[in-house]
Amino acid sequence: MDATKTRTSWPMSERPMPLSFVERSPEWWKKVRQRLARRSQPGLGGCLLWLGGRNSKGYGKIKLGGRYHLSHRLAYELEYGPVPVELTLDHLCLTRHCLNTKHLEAVTNRENILRGVGITAQRARQTHCIHGHALKGVNLIVQPPTASHGASRRCRTCRRDEWRRSSRKWYQAHRRLLT
Repeated sequence: MDATKTRTSWPMSERPMPLSFVERSPEWWKKVRQRLARRSQPGLGGCLLWLGGRNSKGYGKIKLGGRYHLSHRLAYELEYGPVPVELTLDHLCLTRHCLNTKHLEAVTNRENILRGVGITAQRARQTHCIHGHALKGVNLIVQPPTASHGASRRCRTCRRDEWRRSSRKWYQAHRRLLT
């Protein structure tokens, strides 16, 4: 491969190993500990706030050895060791630049999303439709994911009322053609 070209995709056998698999020297960890201590301060609610740079999503970032690392991941790894590859870190305090390891928990990506405040989490917590019908038992329609949308839940009562209104409207528009 030409040295001037950069690779945009790697075959599975040649992919670089995730940072969690790379052995780091004690000197490297000493430098991390010093940098984290120097650029953080206590905040409200027991948070330990990162004062250094942040990425576009609000997570603290730190440059070590020519690479950027997420500061909360380094703090977690200092305390508990590597984060398992299949897990992600959840900020229990909902403060993305918090380094307090008591506020971090390794969970699956799904669990992390459902604990959040986004639309997916809001819909998952929803127990009733906008008209007050319970979204459970026979009144719940679970639609499988499609190519353009994920799985969805619908209220059977509201769906039936919607279908009746639509049918009535269509019948009234085409009544003279049907007689």
